[in-house]
Amino acid sequence: MRTGPSSNRLAFQFLGDFRMQSPAATPDLQISGRTRELFAFLVLNANKTIRRAALPGLIWTDRDERRSRANLNTALWRINRILKLIGIDDIGLHVSADQLKMVVAPSVFIDVLAVEAAVKQAVQSCKSKAPLPLASRETLIDVLPDDGEFLEGLSSEWVLIERERVFNLQIRGLTLLMQDFAARGQIEEALEYGRRILRMDPMRECIHRLVMWLHVLNGHQANAIRQYIECTRILEHELRVSPMAETRALYDYIVCHNHAAATVTESSSAGGPAPLRGDRIGSDLGIDDYDEELTKLRSLISKLNSHRQSVFSALAETSNI
Repeated sequence: MRTGPSSNRLAFQFLGDFRMQSPAATPDLQISGRTRELFAFLVLNANKTIRRAALPGLIWTDRDERRSRANLNTALWRINRILKLIGIDDIGLHVSADQLKMVVAPSVFIDVLAVEAAVKQAVQSCKSKAPLPLASRETLIDVLPDDGEFLEGLSSEWVLIERERVFNLQIRGLTLLMQDFAARGQIEEALEYGRRILRMDPMRECIHRLVMWLHVLNGHQANAIRQYIECTRILEHELRVSPMAETRALYDYIVCHNHAAATVTESSSAGGPAPLRGDRIGSDLGIDDYDEELTKLRSLISKLNSHRQSVFSALAETSNI
């Protein structure tokens, strides 16, 4: 069942440039600037009553009170005119002296609200640690775009706050899909979602670590080592820090127990940052901490060898996704 926008219903896109899709009108809203931003805010807060006095300081932060109120009145007039020209019963702006509400029918598709609902449903579904129900998985796949940030090009405070929230929802949804494909034994698909997450947020070390595990499960220990080296390079270049204890211990365990991976490490380190070996890890962690991490990892390797399809159940002991 597809839950995304279709040509026969009203839809709003917030991921990327703000756009409207309507069977009765062209996608061009014929409004721009702050008026377009206000329209986006009202649609995002569909069916909620909003105090009129709160809007001038939210959208027109660079204007004095009198000017911002006048701008609000003009913007509301323009939005109302556009909605009347479209002539769709599924959306309407109700305005009074003190408050207003954008009334939107349940049939209207709003991409960020669809993402939020799909992620919440998936989180509830996977609390039992079972694979996602097929409907939840397909809904997540359908509503999560390949790219596009929330209201691209805008930088108002409310936009930045909402952009961070939506970004985290996207990451959470992609992580759930990565987890689900791995639990089903579809390692290549899980790896692709891991790559998508790292393209969006290359600093997310737990995902680097999970990608390393997936490569090990797939029999590609050398790729796991390359992933570690890439993680080390990114953290060093961007943050001037080394990988976490869990990541370094996992790397060391793979190298110590896979001769081919050790060969890759030697060749890969020639032109870049030196990978962290056992002696370097020991000096960073302290021998007791390192032994504890290594004991955990050996236990996990044993579990994974017996239950390859249950990788993320085992990973939950050391990783908080």
